[in-house]
Amino acid sequence: MDRGFLFGEAAFEVLRTDASGSPHLLQRHLVRMRGTAAFLSIPWPGDDTFREDLAQIAAGAYRLRLVLSGDASGLGATPANSHRVVLATPLMLPPEALYREGGSAEIREGRVTVFPGHKVSSYAAGAHFARLARELGVDEILLADAGGILEGASSNVFVVRGGALSTPGGPILPGITRARVLELAGELGIAATEGVVRLEALQAADEVFVTSSVRGIFPLRRVGTRAYGPPGAITTSLMARYAVDLESGVDDASAPR
Repeated sequence: MDRGFLFGEAAFEVLRTDASGSPHLLQRHLVRMRGTAAFLSIPWPGDDTFREDLAQIAAGAYRLRLVLSGDASGLGATPANSHRVVLATPLMLPPEALYREGGSAEIREGRVTVFPGHKVSSYAAGAHFARLARELGVDEILLADAGGILEGASSNVFVVRGGALSTPGGPILPGITRARVLELAGELGIAATEGVVRLEALQAADEVFVTSSVRGIFPLRRVGTRAYGPPGAITTSLMARYAVDLESGVDDASAPR
């Protein structure tokens, strides 16, 4: 009788540990998760509760998944308490060669975000497109609608054209890594915009990459039949700066609580 199990109504976050073995950008993930818990009317156990859970995990390279659900005492009813799970599995990244040379993606019509801005466990679409990527032998599926590109099956999309960045806005999950990359772009003096990214923009792009909390900045060498070559100057500069983030152990403990 759990809302996550019965209805797919649970808040969750996926992140990785940094070079020191600590959860990377943890506070940002907790802030977003807390907001999703409020949206789903699931009692929040407190940021420190999750921190205490994570402190029990031995330092190492992990993919971390935090899940918060509640009692399914009645459809739509506010649960009396919450259920939480913390999963730590070995960190498995794409081969280093793909970061040097770039991966591949295909475009499909569809969407993965159920409630824009919230990461909820109703994730059947994301799992479906992830399986499709494996079947097609590509690294990601980029989802689009009539307005243009939305997001990846488990990532956000960035397009580089003329030395400037653009990334889709709208009905998507604006990722934690996406936000950090926009900040880093500002620090590096790279112009960046959020908004509509039409399919034609992918054809005209100089560089394309996707971002996620586990993969970080992942360059794409090919999207459909359009080839871009190995990662360009903007992508590589952001990748280098993001690597410093992982080395420095950024937690953002000063983020809003």
